[in-house]
Amino acid sequence: RSLVIAPDKSFFLLGTEWNLRCFSAQGEERWKVTAPGIAWAVNLSADGHLAVAAYGDGTIRWYRADTGQELLAFFPHGDRKRWVLWAPMFEVRQRPEIDFERAFTDLKRKTQFEEGTLLIRCWFRLHCSSLNC
Repeated sequence: RSLVIAPDKSFFLLGTEWNLRCFSAQGEERWKVTAPGIAWAVNLSADGHLAVAAYGDGTIRWYRADTGQELLAFFPHGDRKRWVLWAPMFEVRQRPEIDFERAFTDLKRKTQFEEGTLLIRCWFRLHCSSLNC
């Protein structure tokens, strides 16, 4: 469904109906993650360190391009006022006592859509140096 080639042409991402896949330039699979829906669009940051995919379930998700580790997910509601932003990498394995279903519901906020995009930029500024992304 979607394809992007790394700026240095050393790998490419392929978004399919069931997976987001990364292949080396020689066609060897580097990693694969299960998609929450059809990957309608994929892209890479200018330096090739971050991958982003837009899925059929309405989410936009960011990944480390070298490992496929999901870093951040964003669901913009169709009304352009409500949104949900979450960081899957910080879930149950580190804090099993947290009720994530309730936490997910609590994240829903009635606010301006632009505020969500600002939070995404801030999250990457704060976390990418420690994550090497």
